Amino acid sequence: MTNQTILDLSRPLERLHGALDTRELGEACGELIEQLFGPVEWQIRESVRGPSGGRPYLAGAGRHVRTVSGENDAVGVSWKTIDLSFRKEVIGHLLVAPGSRVEEDEAGILSVHIGAAMTKLQLWKQEEIECAERRLGSEMLGDISAIAGSFDRDFVLARLLEQVLRVVGSDVGLVMLRDESDFTNPVILGLPREVADCIRLDGTPVCETVAEAGEPLILHDPDLGGLPDPWRDVELRSLLVLPLRNGDRVLGVVATANPKVTSYDSPYLEIAERLCHLAAISVDNAALHAEAVRKERQAVTGQVMAGLSHDIRNMLHAMQAGMYLLRSGVEKKDLGRVVESYPVLEQAMERVSTLVLDMLEFSMTRTPRREPVDVNSLIGEAVEANERLAKEKDVRFVLDLDDRIGTVPIDSAGIFRCVANLLTNAVEAMEGGGTVTISTGGTDARGAVTVSVRDDGPGIADNDMPHLFDALFTTKGSKGTGLGLAVTRKIVEEHGGEILVHRPAQGGTEFVIRLPGEIGPPIERAGDEPDRDGPLSNRSEK
Repeated sequence: MTNQTILDLSRPLERLHGALDTRELGEACGELIEQLFGPVEWQIRESVRGPSGGRPYLAGAGRHVRTVSGENDAVGVSWKTIDLSFRKEVIGHLLVAPGSRVEEDEAGILSVHIGAAMTKLQLWKQEEIECAERRLGSEMLGDISAIAGSFDRDFVLARLLEQVLRVVGSDVGLVMLRDESDFTNPVILGLPREVADCIRLDGTPVCETVAEAGEPLILHDPDLGGLPDPWRDVELRSLLVLPLRNGDRVLGVVATANPKVTSYDSPYLEIAERLCHLAAISVDNAALHAEAVRKERQAVTGQVMAGLSHDIRNMLHAMQAGMYLLRSGVEKKDLGRVVESYPVLEQAMERVSTLVLDMLEFSMTRTPRREPVDVNSLIGEAVEANERLAKEKDVRFVLDLDDRIGTVPIDSAGIFRCVANLLTNAVEAMEGGGTVTISTGGTDARGAVTVSVRDDGPGIADNDMPHLFDALFTTKGSKGTGLGLAVTRKIVEEHGGEILVHRPAQGGTEFVIRLPGEIGPPIERAGDEPDRDGPLSNRSEK
């Protein structure tokens, strides 16, 4: 071998030792072989059952590498064989088509360099697999928790497919649930169901085969002849189908496809199977949860209908009484009766309006429309809205507001409704008159705000305390709908806050609303002086 030949081989040898995948290795081998022997046919086989019986690894004609088709990629007995070795161990064989003159020094170069490059690539791949296993183990903890803890079936299926594709190294796939007669609810990422349905094993679609057997199936070079027109050009060399199995029941399948032949390494396949089993349990749990929710909703709907029917009937009776007074006054031209009918009708209309608003608020999930609101001014408006009722009940309001509180980002209409509900309940709880104290204050540096409504009425019975915020629970008899406190808690929790109830030592009841949010700058009010004595110094009665 001349010095020029050795110099000409430096570039392909550099590419050979820098190869990071099998394709790059094959291209470098082809260039090296063509430099030495011309564009001849060649194969590299792994050392499994001897030079001609080993598994095909690479093949080509000169520098043109072609895909190895499998065990049937046979060679003739007249092909020349060069052992490929690394540290005196034969790891494979290079087979060159007849007609090539192979010198001893050339064979030595090929043996050492190709053997070393193959070994390096195999070690690098093994290290990459081990790193991937460690990475998957840590990265998938959150996804596994999300799959296991969700009652949302569609979310579970979508997340499962993403994770299985990542584990097995595929880009396309689908997951389908199975009912009594067919697959349903397909979640598709690049693999149309038409393709999966047309891939068959012994005449049966592979997805049905896996669903019946309950075992994974790996299919290489599947027959795609039955694909419909839009999918006939699909490049698909291998298919993996996994069952979604919980115990003896197969709930569906996951199918992933690859444009190249892949062995689906066993550690990854095992991880994918575990993910499918976990998802099957979650799908079952989601179905059980949905059934429980449906039954609970039916029961609650029955209670709501019975309670609302009772409330609406009472309101209609009141409206009928008012209409009787109005009609009687008009017919007899008795202005006194007409005037007497007005407050009866007005109160009945207010109760109908309150009930409708409570029903809408309770039945809908909504996001608060936050805007900077002066909480103390909002309290004043709620007090004014209840002044007439307070006068009728001989109840007075005492305001104990912290002037250091400025604007807070809240839904003004929602929080007004909460405070007004609490004030109405407090006034109606005191049949013989009394005092309702409303106070505000900041609780921490992050801007949490409290609103307290305390009355000195008879208090709440022990057996009523656990049910105060239950829908349709009321202690007012026919005068209450049982939705006021349930709606109040719902609005407060939609703000990310909480509502608490206490029984002060001196008697009565206290409700406390805590709302999160940064407090804005103090509100400038005419006539205010700097507050030197703390939040309880500015007391007023209404």
